[in-house]
Formats: sequence, structure tokens, C-alpha cells
Amino acid sequence: MSQLIYSQSMLGLIVVIVFISMLSSLLILLFTVWLKRQFHTLRTLERDETFFNAAGLVFSLLLAFVTVSVWENYQDTVNAVDSEARSLNNLRLDLDVLRQSQQQPLVESLNAYTHCVIDHEWHEMAGGHVDNECPQLLGQISHLILTAEAQTEGEKRVVGSMVDLLNVYRNHRMERLTAMIPALDKLMWSVLILSTAIYFFYGSLIDVGRLRPHSVLTLILAMMIGLVFVLIAAYDLPFTRPLSLQPEALQSLLQKWEMQGLPVN
Repeated sequence: MSQLIYSQSMLGLIVVIVFISMLSSLLILLFTVWLKRQFHTLRTLERDETFFNAAGLVFSLLLAFVTVSVWENYQDTVNAVDSEARSLNNLRLDLDVLRQSQQQPLVESLNAYTHCVIDHEWHEMAGGHVDNECPQLLGQISHLILTAEAQTEGEKRVVGSMVDLLNVYRNHRMERLTAMIPALDKLMWSVLILSTAIYFFYGSLIDVGRLRPHSVLTLILAMMIGLVFVLIAAYDLPFTRPLSLQPEALQSLLQKWEMQGLPVN
């Protein structure tokens, strides 16, 4: 079910989730009408809107909290990718200080790693997988830096700086890979869906006169709640459709190196 939802475009995601929300609310309304006919004690709640308003407030706060949390997680991932690109650029600039014999293999490994992330790892992340080739190239870069023969004090400081930058980069890379894990687990989704069903059920108990206007009001409310669920689902997985992040920061980095006359192939 989740694969079907996340394989949709943004328009498809809106249609699917809003349709499910509206259909569910209508079924709950019809079920509640049947219950009120079977159990007359439920009719005493028809005009008691106090608890319904309180339930609406609690439900709105829950939706707002989840939506903001998912949005902040998405923005943190965007910042992590940008920081990852800056760390790679700083590492590339430090290579210019090294001798040509030490600089060349590091440049080639760094370019190969950047292309690997863009061309392979990014597509693997969309499916929730980690590419095996890129970590090997990153380990190769680490090995070349640690085994670099620094003869002067300047070269020693540069090598030490590159080790620090590589550690910083690894942290940003880990933040990016961690974002493949959904921000909302199954328990949170279950709580959201169950809370929505309870809210629809409570709203169906309120008497608004006839069934037809009650159905229209319920469908409008379900449409609004469904749109909020669209936002949550779209931002929950930053690297999965329909709002999947693209490696634009890394692609811009390669273009920047090329404009500076640095080898990128």
C-alpha cells in the first residue's frame, strides 16, 4: 500500500489520499447513523458540541505537531545535503596545496566518489537502499589522505585539516543516509489514522438536521484533513516521490569545479 502511494506524482498522491479520506469519513458517517438507530442512548450526544470542539482542538494540535516535525526533518535533510557539498568543496580546495604526485590520485578518487553519489547512490536511496560502491570510494579517499607523506609543516597542517574535513563530511553524509528512514514509524501512523477515525465518528454524532448536508460537511472536512495527510506523506521521505530531493547541490559543485578549470572526470 505504501509503495502504491509513494510511487504517485504529487497530483496522484493528492487524489489517492483525499479520496481515501473522503470515502472513510462517509462510511463512518453512515455507520454512525446506523448505530444511532440501534442505540438510542447515542442520540443524547447529538447536540453536545462541547466535547466535539475539545476533540477537534486536540486533533488539530496533533496534526500540527506531526506536520511541523516532518517539515523540519525535511529541511534538516536539505541543509545536510548542502553542508555535504560544502565539505566536499573545502576538501577539494585543500588538495591544491599537496604535491602533484599526491594530489592526482586524491582528485580522481574525489571526482569518482562525487559522480558515484549523484549517478548511483541517489537512485538507491529513493528505494531505501545504500549503494555499496560509494562507501568503498570514500574509504579509498580516507586511505589516501591518511597515507599522504607530508614533508613540510604546511603539508602536515593541510593533511590534518583534510582529516578533519573528511570526518565532518562523514557526519553530513550520515545525516543524509539517515533521512531514508521514515520520520513517522508505523505506531505514529496508526495513532494518526485512529485519531482521525475517532474524530470523524465524534463529528458524525452531532446532529445537523438532515443526512445530505451532514454528508457534504463531513466530506469537506475530510478533504481538508486529507490534504494535511498529503503534506505529511510527501515530506516524510525526503528522497522518495513526489517531493524527492535531487542532488542539485552536488551537481552544482561539479559545475563549479569545471568552471574553475579543475578536472571533474
